[in-house]
Amino acid sequence: MNLSPAYFKWREEAVSEGRRQMLENFLRVRFDEIDAALESAIAPMLQLPPDVLTRLLFNLSKEELLLWFGKGYGQDQRLEEGGREKVENLLRVRLGEVDQELAGAIASMLELPHQELTPLLLTLSREELLERFAG
Repeated sequence: MNLSPAYFKWREEAVSEGRRQMLENFLRVRFDEIDAALESAIAPMLQLPPDVLTRLLFNLSKEELLLWFGKGYGQDQRLEEGGREKVENLLRVRLGEVDQELAGAIASMLELPHQELTPLLLTLSREELLERFAG
């Protein structure tokens, strides 16, 4: 049985819309509302694999979600005040812990602009991060 391209397109759009609605519902329950700042973070969050997104949603504060995915996401800027803590927290959520070796690589990570660092923090394994950033 051959299915038409229109069916596959419809199915992809339906799945995407369902995922967006689930994310919006989660954000409403967790933060009481979706303000403009949080709304701007939804599209970048939807680019993440479901397991990574779920861990981040359960563990990061609204401020942290906005840092990584809000309006500043994609701008060529470095993490400013508290950048080390923010990176450590994100890595802890993703990887379960930040050992001494990984903690030692954070200074090198902070040299990258936010737009370059964020995808790496969200996708690279511990070993890949160390290979790229350990001195």
